[in-house]
Amino acid sequence: MKNKIIILTLLGCLLLTFIPKDFPPALNADEAAFGYNAYSLAETARDEYGSFLPLRLKSFGDYKLPLYSYLSIPFVKIYGLNEFSTRLLAQFSGLGLVILLYLLALKVFKSQSVAVITLLMASVSPWIQLFANQAHETTLATVFIAATLLLLITYIQTKKLSHWAGSILCLGLALFSYHSAKVVFPFLLLAQVYWLIKNKGWHQLKTQTSAKVLIVFAVVVLGAFSYSEIKTPPARVTNLFLFSHPNIDLVTNEAKIEARFSPFQFRAIVGLREFAARYFSYFSPEFLVIKGDDNPRFGYSYLSPLNFLEYLFFVLGLYYLFRLKHSFRYLLIMMLLSVPLASSLSWQVYSLSRTHALIVAILPLSAYGLYSLFKHHQVLLIGSVTLSIGLSMLSLYFLNFHYPKRALAVRAWQAGYQELTNYLQDNDSQYSRFYITKKNGQPYIMLLFYLNYPPAKYHQQARLSAPDEYGFGQVEGFDKYVFNFATPDNKAQNSYIGYPDDFDETELKTLKLKEIKVKTETMFLIAD
Repeated sequence: MKNKIIILTLLGCLLLTFIPKDFPPALNADEAAFGYNAYSLAETARDEYGSFLPLRLKSFGDYKLPLYSYLSIPFVKIYGLNEFSTRLLAQFSGLGLVILLYLLALKVFKSQSVAVITLLMASVSPWIQLFANQAHETTLATVFIAATLLLLITYIQTKKLSHWAGSILCLGLALFSYHSAKVVFPFLLLAQVYWLIKNKGWHQLKTQTSAKVLIVFAVVVLGAFSYSEIKTPPARVTNLFLFSHPNIDLVTNEAKIEARFSPFQFRAIVGLREFAARYFSYFSPEFLVIKGDDNPRFGYSYLSPLNFLEYLFFVLGLYYLFRLKHSFRYLLIMMLLSVPLASSLSWQVYSLSRTHALIVAILPLSAYGLYSLFKHHQVLLIGSVTLSIGLSMLSLYFLNFHYPKRALAVRAWQAGYQELTNYLQDNDSQYSRFYITKKNGQPYIMLLFYLNYPPAKYHQQARLSAPDEYGFGQVEGFDKYVFNFATPDNKAQNSYIGYPDDFDETELKTLKLKEIKVKTETMFLIAD
């Protein structure tokens, strides 16, 4: 019976991952960047700027970590460059994460019931589904972090060095998946070294001349390279870093005006206070149950990562974890305490993507708390699980079928470029230049993506401008596409593509404008 439950639940995970949805409402520029770089690497072994097998993708000047693009190469080769092939790795990662959480709960709590409850919660978790349906690297990083923890716990139990080496390898891969993993890395590495010494595996490792030693050496070298950007971080990282953000100076100056002298006037104190406030807020019900992420691309207000029952049982899980002096309580607490550090060091308030790995500890603990409370009351146990799953499925319904229709979502996801590309292809021979507004994100990467523009041809034209105040550069143009809206000129054989507010009232009345509309929103107006 238990095996049947597991099989049916896995089938449910598969259906939830691959059933047609309206979410996301469009492909965004970051997704297009991962997809096009995978395409470029598959065709030329170089990224969009012509760098040979890079360990970072220059992209918009934010220097994305490259693993998502590298692992997407087979999908792009098989299915071509499109939205499906670009997002397929994220979907498999989401499904893999669900299975890993089941295995982790089974390994940690040694209870089939806790593991199945974890699996059920994970299969309908809005937090997992939100990122499993878009080409975002955070799910991939969380998969490697979960695998790192699972293999480390397996090594603690079996003392087999191969499990420890596998844990180290997964941790090294996490470093090249998403930037937030770099903050979790030192804590997990210390845990691995501690248990290696405690299990007397250090002497065993020294006698090994096999691939295990090479794995450890490779992770150390690659890890050192990964952290080399600390000396010269990308402008995007500097812009987001809490202690270098100009708002810290504004808050400090405000404190100086309010009081002649106070220890809280100093910039470092203000920064630490802001950091602490952000850090502890990530464990609050306001973030986990009520608000979620403020970024409209990652849902909307009151689409929360957890429902109130999951949060309640998570708190109970922590209680039982220490009351029963569970063997792996400190490892789980380490995961909980280390993950929010990356997001707390950013000026941005509430980020579901940077704290995605919290789910590795939260969902198993929630299942453990639920089971521990009702394990002797089968009716209450089944009722609580059913109610929790129902609340999560309600959130999924809003995410997949209501949210994508909202005007805010359509604009946040930079919709309209696929329709614009169809226009460009149909009218390519009629115009010598296409002047396109750059108000809607990074238009160059969207065109490269939807046009399947030959990478070798683009390498010769790729030029990125200096970073703006947000840390992003811009590509001013390639081929016959110029990403700078110009006033329409009837004498020139050009096409002018802008936002509605790019045209003045006279032009809106006198010009025959074509409209690119997505759902209720006019995304582009075209003056031929």
